[in-house]
Amino acid sequence: MATGAFLLGEEGRLTLDMKSAGLTDEQFYLLCADNPELRLELTANRELVIMPPTGGETGRRNAKLSAEPVLPGFLFNVSEIW
Repeated sequence: MATGAFLLGEEGRLTLDMKSAGLTDEQFYLLCADNPELRLELTANRELVIMPPTGGETGRRNAKLSAEPVLPGFLFNVSEIW
């Protein structure tokens, strides 16, 4: 759904057109540093994308991917798995 200078996507992402605001890379870095709880992205087209935190199915999938490389080491008491 587009409204003015921003777009709210199906996945809950908010996209803001930052071309006319002149947001620099340094300003974007400071914005991220001041708001570590937010997932922010600045696209090549100078659009600021604010994404919702990971949760639900995505969170479960990420946890599974994180556990896969280390789980065999815990199960078989192996110090190195590579």
